[in-house]
Amino acid sequence: MKRLVLSAIFFSKLLISQSFVDYPVAPGNYNSICFLDSLNGWVCGNNGSIMHTTNGGIDWISQSSSTSLNLYKIKFANLQVGWAVGDNGVIIHTVDGGSQWSLQNSGTI
Repeated sequence: MKRLVLSAIFFSKLLISQSFVDYPVAPGNYNSICFLDSLNGWVCGNNGSIMHTTNGGIDWISQSSSTSLNLYKIKFANLQVGWAVGDNGVIIHTVDGGSQWSLQNSGTI
């Protein structure tokens, strides 16, 4: 019985002591966030806004998205290739980490 109680205490302490990564987000109204690792992340939001961090959210750099439509979801496959989607079926795509974004036709209005 003592072993069971000690095991329960040990595992509860282990679970409580685990920390979760908390990514600070750039000031503004953002709808989606995508982090590939503890350092590299992007956020997207209203009026085509996209921000990128390479240091875990300490500093954020604005990226020109090539649209003024609201963006609701951003996702990166790796550090170079990513997409964002938003109002009126807009899809934007990058192959250089977000330095340049290209409009894609979604076939919707």
